[in-house]
Amino acid sequence: MTKVLTVVGKGKLKCKPDCLRIQLHLRCEKKKYEDAVKELKEYTLALQACLKESGYAKEEVKTSHYSVQSHYESKQTKTGNWVNRLVGYQGFQDLSIELDNKEEELNRFLQTIAIAKIPVEFSLHYGLKNPEEGKKKVLYAAVRDARTKAKILTEASGVLLGEIQKIEYGTQDMLFERSIVNGMALKESIAYEESADSLALTPVDIQVEDTVTILWEIH
Repeated sequence: MTKVLTVVGKGKLKCKPDCLRIQLHLRCEKKKYEDAVKELKEYTLALQACLKESGYAKEEVKTSHYSVQSHYESKQTKTGNWVNRLVGYQGFQDLSIELDNKEEELNRFLQTIAIAKIPVEFSLHYGLKNPEEGKKKVLYAAVRDARTKAKILTEASGVLLGEIQKIEYGTQDMLFERSIVNGMALKESIAYEESADSLALTPVDIQVEDTVTILWEIH
């Protein structure tokens, strides 16, 4: 009967984010459907005009979500029953752009969209430009950890480590992104004038981990 040793190796990665994804959230509410569609379009065109003037290409800002939904309110009738009444239409559009993780880049972009003077909220997500490279480093570290543990166990037990019989890799997602600002109104964080106070943010390091299970033959 073949004797085996099963070891779980853990790999960790800690690094500073090198890119910044800014999400812009446009919202509106109108009595008519077509008016909501029109206002969202006007917001988008105003943003694009300001961005173009500041040197940003139209293709850099991408739409990630768009919808216009019916908005109902519940109202109680004289008989005590509740009915839903259509009060208008709500428009939602989310746009995003990816920039280098530099404070001056962030503030230049926010000051640019502030010039458009439209109601907009934003979210900031810090991450890695190349998450696949990060995943490789985590897995390499996990395999090295498993091999180190296996050598210690076999030496301490007086047996020899043989060939690898099986490798099992976890399927958990590795998140290489950190959200530090969610839904902040632009007017609350930066004024519309050129002298607006800038944001000073130092994002936390990206930290991810994963495991591999390796089965060795032992002699």
